Amino acid sequence: MADLLVRAVRIMVGSEDLEPSDPPDNPVLLLGPHGSGKSSLLFRAALMAAEEGTGPVVFLSREPLQRLPGGGEKTRDPQLLKRIRFLYPSSLKELLRLISSIHLSSPSPSLIVLDGLERYLIHTCDAADGALVSGLLLDSAAQLHCSLIVSAVLPSDGADGAFLAVERYFPTQCQLFSEGTTEQEKGTYTIHFPPYLTLSVSLNNKPGV
Repeated sequence: MADLLVRAVRIMVGSEDLEPSDPPDNPVLLLGPHGSGKSSLLFRAALMAAEEGTGPVVFLSREPLQRLPGGGEKTRDPQLLKRIRFLYPSSLKELLRLISSIHLSSPSPSLIVLDGLERYLIHTCDAADGALVSGLLLDSAAQLHCSLIVSAVLPSDGADGAFLAVERYFPTQCQLFSEGTTEQEKGTYTIHFPPYLTLSVSLNNKPGV
């Protein structure tokens, strides 16, 4: 999973010659503010897994994508897109139901992607909800022997109980930090994925990010 995300970052920033340390095959939690390119990274990873994997990709999101994020020429390949199963559970209850039934899919997925976990862990949720959805995601991925990448926006106060539980379940984390202190720097982010890579990227001139 970590390897897939590292390669997606390298393609997005045009640094395909970058040679990071060999990432382990761990589920990854991708953290960053709104507009930092998380959906684009996940979609690129999904395209890569659909092209390389032994099974389809399950892409979960609260709302349908208004447009496909940037993914290069592969975005327009209808055969490749058919290997990505987009599902839009509208609530935490529906998300849990879908995750619980993924093992019934045939063929089994090679990658599970969840874009925007924070949209399910609303203010009424607590640590038990965060632990439940995290544990179910990890158990499903382990049972299916597939990769797992989850993205989220951290709560602004940094003290949300549900997210504290999620972070405990996902020790492998990739974080995006905004560097937008000036008008020119808006849209510039540091991608921090220790020990595999740390770099800055401007999303202003990257269509579809």
